[in-house]
Amino acid sequence: MRLSVEILIEKYKNNIYVIAFNLCKNAQDAEDVVQDTFIQYLSKK
Repeated sequence: MRLSVEILIEKYKNNIYVIAFNLCKNAQDAEDVVQDTFIQYLSKK
């Protein structure tokens, strides 16, 4: 499972960051959105 999670994160983190940055225009907030997105996804698995 750990490897599949790492692959998932590597595959989607940049796309999520770009979308988040375009919405909030703040790098730190965009990084927080990326982290929160994966935490929320993993907590529902």
